[in-house]
Formats: sequence, C-alpha cells, structure tokens
Amino acid sequence: MTKKKKIIVAAVIITLLLLLFLFWLAGNTEPEQPWFPSGLPTTEESCKAVGGNWSTLGMYGEKTGEKVCNPPTTDGGKVCYDKKDCQGVCLVNHYDVGLGRGRCSDHLIVWGCYSWLSNHKVHQICID
Repeated sequence: MTKKKKIIVAAVIITLLLLLFLFWLAGNTEPEQPWFPSGLPTTEESCKAVGGNWSTLGMYGEKTGEKVCNPPTTDGGKVCYDKKDCQGVCLVNHYDVGLGRGRCSDHLIVWGCYSWLSNHKVHQICID
C-alpha cells in the first residue's frame, strides 16, 4: 500500500470514529426532567375545580408549608413509550423495563423514587 493510500484510509477511519462519537453524544444528552409542569392552578379553589390534590409535596413542601396543585391526568395508566406520549410522566415499573414501555402517571407531578422513559431510554430519579 502506498503512502497516499495509507493517509486516505487513516482519514476515513478518523472521520468514521468522529461520526460515531458524535452519534454517541447525541444519544447521551440529559433527558427532559419531569418535575414541575408550567401552568398549574395556583389556588386551592382552582385546583379543586380541576380535580387536583392541593397539598405540600416532598420535603421542601413539608418544611415550608408551601402547597401546590397536582392535577390528575386524563391518560393515567395508558401504555407509553416516551414522555411525549403522556400528559404527566411515562413511568416504568420493573416488569416493563426490558420492554421499553411504561404507563402514564395518574397525576402531573410524581414524587419519590421512580423510573421514567424519555427519548426511548429508562432514567431513574428520586425527587423529594
């Protein structure tokens, strides 16, 4: 193999490795975080009017006494494959992890430790 061919082969290999690295980076971005959706009712009355739970959530709420509305979803329990499939969170239980599917949450806000699907990948978090 001539020196010129070796340089071309090396350039092709380096380009392919760079492309693989860029695809890997694109697939390993931070998932959309499912904490607080915007536009929640801000009073107990408006919360109850939409069937929501008006209460303190997590340790922050217990410590400060700050209450927040957690409205129900209309698609709770529906099979989902990504957060985009749900109004709330696409929750994954240990039975469904290998299947790449979950179930939509019953409420918009989910607290505690759980697994959820985003970008067709399972993520885990504890929110308190």
